[in-house]
Amino acid sequence: MKLLIAITLFALIAVTGIGAHLWTKPPFLPSYASIKSQWQPSYSVLLDRHGEALGEVRTNFSVRRMQWVSFEELSPAIRANFVSSEDKRFWRHNGVDWLALANALRSNPSAKHKRGASTISMQLASSITADPNHFKRRTIREKIRQIRSARLLEKNWSKNQILETWLNRIDFRGEIQGIDAASQLFAGKPALGITNVEAISLAAMVPAPNGSLEAISKRACRAASKRDLAISCTVIEQFLSKATKNLRQPFDQNFAFHAKQKLAESLNPKTSGQRIISTLDANLQHQAQRILKQQLDRLSHRNVRDGAILVVDNESGDILAWVGTNADSSRARFVDGVTARRQAGSSLKPHLFALAIEQGVLDASSILDDSPVQLQSTQGIYAPQNYDRQYVGPVSARFALGNSLNIPAVKTLKLVGIDTFIERLKSLGYSNLEQSAEYYGFALALGSVEVSLFEQVQAYRVLARAGKFTPIHLTANPSQIKQNNQKLSAQAAFIVADMLADSNARQHTFGRNSILELPFPASVKTGTSKAMRDNWCIGFTSKYTVGVWVGNFEGDGMTNVSGTSGAAPIWNEIMRIVHANQPPEPMPRPLGVAVRDISFLPAIEAPRSELFLDGHQRDKIRIITAQDLPPSIIQPVDGTIIAIDPDIPFEHQMIRLLTRGQLDDMRLELNNKAIKPGQLWSPRPGTHQLRILDDQQKILDQVSFSVR
Repeated sequence: MKLLIAITLFALIAVTGIGAHLWTKPPFLPSYASIKSQWQPSYSVLLDRHGEALGEVRTNFSVRRMQWVSFEELSPAIRANFVSSEDKRFWRHNGVDWLALANALRSNPSAKHKRGASTISMQLASSITADPNHFKRRTIREKIRQIRSARLLEKNWSKNQILETWLNRIDFRGEIQGIDAASQLFAGKPALGITNVEAISLAAMVPAPNGSLEAISKRACRAASKRDLAISCTVIEQFLSKATKNLRQPFDQNFAFHAKQKLAESLNPKTSGQRIISTLDANLQHQAQRILKQQLDRLSHRNVRDGAILVVDNESGDILAWVGTNADSSRARFVDGVTARRQAGSSLKPHLFALAIEQGVLDASSILDDSPVQLQSTQGIYAPQNYDRQYVGPVSARFALGNSLNIPAVKTLKLVGIDTFIERLKSLGYSNLEQSAEYYGFALALGSVEVSLFEQVQAYRVLARAGKFTPIHLTANPSQIKQNNQKLSAQAAFIVADMLADSNARQHTFGRNSILELPFPASVKTGTSKAMRDNWCIGFTSKYTVGVWVGNFEGDGMTNVSGTSGAAPIWNEIMRIVHANQPPEPMPRPLGVAVRDISFLPAIEAPRSELFLDGHQRDKIRIITAQDLPPSIIQPVDGTIIAIDPDIPFEHQMIRLLTRGQLDDMRLELNNKAIKPGQLWSPRPGTHQLRILDDQQKILDQVSFSVR
């Protein structure tokens, strides 16, 4: 009987022991190698095309991790202070500090703040198991499982590996995780350079990372006192205050800032920790940022604060430099000037003339009349003016584009049609054109729409590539490089590129030896928006397209800054840099473009060699003068409504009645009374009729207008 009882008790004890063993069995613990291999920083390293580091882009915003730090990369101060604060007998125990555990069991029943007595090994074991939430329940079972996990961890991992892994995984203030992120962001240095003051302050964050600074400072101060470190509490408080208010950056924040942000937008968070090779050239990026800063410094007294630069390789579409603004002068340095939309000004004119040449309605020698014009639109009468408010008279299309004359551009738009031009701009990549033709009106020829520098460079590159479009990009995309999408004819693109490269054709406006001149052929166009809010200079060679914008993000106008004084000097310097080692090759003349020597009758321009679409060649260009035109009224336009200003004396308000064509033997009548052509007339309320009659009293032209 006694034997049976003994066997039964033994069996019960054995079953209980086995059950308890199974009940408290620790979960699976991964290896050190697997934990380290799974580490994924919140940042991806951005490299230039040659493998040089440009900085990092953050792609995971749920946590802020940086690189894994090995044990050898930990400063002695980190090792000593973190171990002292969290587990002072770490190097001597086998995973469990039995003395600390006994003290916790003895004092916890009456203590206000309970002590867990968890060692570094126990904390790490809890965090790397498949279900770390088990250990957060604080039951006896989970505590025993945690103890057994820590013991098991110490059998399979070295002490160095345990401390290294724990330091890389612990949480600090905010979303900052790991010793590298804490060292870089709070102290502005790698973990190897952390001092005692910094280490003891960072260690004090671990028990309650998001606690008050006062509590963290007191905790660090007590730790320094226990270790007999000669560190004053004031020094600790000063470090913590400065470190938490202004997080340091582990890299040059301003270098290629907007390019890195643009790259981050396109990356999947799962790619965090990767090494991303961009198309940028670090050396060119540095030089472009320096050049922009220097130019903005020179223009600071003219109320200029912002600018942007984009440099693209024509063949590949690779973006070699992307400068969004100058952080030192900008009031809105996070705005990206490459993608921000600004008014285009005259920078759209090359695409307008390319369309007209492709349609055959113009060629480079076609004559356009640069004289006052009034056009009827849905918004009323549109009367464009040139930049200098002067008129040249009859000029060739080459002269008009080279000198950026506004009135010939508006007349060209009338020839090709506003709808057709809108569709052409869309096909070139301009995306902000969703309104109707009536909405934009003839002002579209003068760049009334808002565009980005990114779109400008992409569109001008089409001219440089014989009319072929492929998207420009920050990362290599071979499939796009092989794609050829013809957006305009190679012939029209070549002719317009030649017009933009003709230094003689732009002398009237820009003079000889202007800032647009280079020691090699380059096509270039400037643009200035209304009230001098924006400066553009975009140009290209056979190898590169370079675009520059200068202005103010807030929209206030610059003081007497044009395209040649604002953006063009930057463009000129960048172009010289990218072609320093090898001048560009001339653009090959495509089939279908003929060359012919021409002259003008009368000689409004000097004889020259000119380009034509094959089959459209001519050698004599005769100018139609006003005398060759049929008599017509050009001002006022039919349907004009004139308003008398009550604040101006009536006798000082007059309009000029303008006609063109030969008026000999003709009669000009206003309200059936004869007047002289060009006569100044004092407007009177009512409806009026102006007409031209021949000697047979036949009406040759007439307009009706009203005065209110």
